[in-house]
Amino acid sequence: MGPSNIRDLLTTFSPSLDFFAISSGDGRIKIWDTLKGQVQTEFADIISTDTTNLYSKPERGHLSVDYTCLKWLSLDSKKKRKLRCSLLVLGTGSGDVLALDVSAGELKWRIGDCHPG
Repeated sequence: MGPSNIRDLLTTFSPSLDFFAISSGDGRIKIWDTLKGQVQTEFADIISTDTTNLYSKPERGHLSVDYTCLKWLSLDSKKKRKLRCSLLVLGTGSGDVLALDVSAGELKWRIGDCHPG
């Protein structure tokens, strides 16, 4: 048998269970509204030259991104008036860790060369 190009599908629920994130084999991430049963948002081409804007021209296409883990976090704010932050944290096969702000649709931060695999 030849080498397989099939990638793992990674999934996670939001802490409130209202949303479900799934990464497809081509590097796209879809956010589903579990109450309505509809796709709310889709992220593609997350690795970009501008690390704060998901809508800029990508350095590499989404087919080159290999996600290895996915976790949805909810961070409480110290100020009562400020809304809670919901982050989708992704690990890649190249050792990068990325945090997406799902509600804002932007990359909050990226750390490189953490641990490949």
